[in-house]
Amino acid sequence: MFGKLTLAPMGSSHVKKALKIINQHDDEDAQWAEKTYNKSLANQFVYKKGRRVLGVTGYSEDRDTVWISWTYIDKSQQGQSYGRQMLTALLDLLTERGFRKAFVSTSDYRESPSKPMLYDKAISLYKKLGFSLEVQHPNYFDEGESELVFGLRFKSADYSDIEVLNIDDSAGFTLGTPFHINETEGCYAIDWKLEGSQMFTMDDFEIASNFLKSRSAHSLFISFPSSYLNRTLGVLRDSGFTEEGRLLDFHEDGVHEVRFRKTLKN
Repeated sequence: MFGKLTLAPMGSSHVKKALKIINQHDDEDAQWAEKTYNKSLANQFVYKKGRRVLGVTGYSEDRDTVWISWTYIDKSQQGQSYGRQMLTALLDLLTERGFRKAFVSTSDYRESPSKPMLYDKAISLYKKLGFSLEVQHPNYFDEGESELVFGLRFKSADYSDIEVLNIDDSAGFTLGTPFHINETEGCYAIDWKLEGSQMFTMDDFEIASNFLKSRSAHSLFISFPSSYLNRTLGVLRDSGFTEEGRLLDFHEDGVHEVRFRKTLKN
C-alpha cells in the first residue's frame, strides 16, 4: 500500500479505529482510552500511511515532563517497524516542543510463567530508544503483575546552577481522601497539600489504612518531591511506609519524585 507515513493529530473520525487497535492488545486499556478521548483529544495522535490508520499514541503533560499514553500498532501491520517509526516521530515532536523528560508506564504481565511478557517487545523498543527503568511496583495491577515505569531525557540534566532547598520545618501538610488507582487491583493512593502549620501524623495514616482494609485494599501509595523528605520521611517510616523507587528529575533537575508504599494487612 502506497502513501506517506505521518503522525497526525487524532480527530473524531479516528477515534473508532484507534479504540479498535487498542482493544486488539488490551481491552482494559481501550476502556480507559475511550473515557479519555471522550473528554479531550488534545495531544493524541494516529500514525497513518496515506489515509489508513496504522497505530495510535499520544501523551499528557505535567509542566515540562510528559507521560506517554496508549501506544499500539494494528496487529495486522506489526512486524514492519511501524511501532518504532511511530514512537520515534512522537519523541521527535516532544523534543521540538521543549519537554525535558518523558515517562511511560507498562507491566510485566505474563499469561503463564512459561510465556514471555505480554509487553516484552514494547519494553525492548523503549530501551532501544533510550528509556531506562526507574521504578518497579510489584503486585500492582494484579497479584504477580508489576508496574514498570521507564524514563527518557531529551537533553542532559544541568545541575550546575541548581540549589535544591528542603522545605521549611514549619510547613504543614494535610492528607486527602484515599482513592483507587485506575487499572489496579487493591492499590490506593493518597494526595496531600501544603496547608497551615500542622503535620500529618501516624494516626492520620492509621485511619486511612483502616478505611482501606474494609475495601480489600492491599497497598497504599504516597509520593513526595525529594526536597520535602526532611519534613515527611520520619512520619512515613513510623507509619509503615517504605520507599519503592524514584522518578529521577521528575519535578525539576535535581528534584525527584519519591514513591512510598505501605502494605496493608487484613
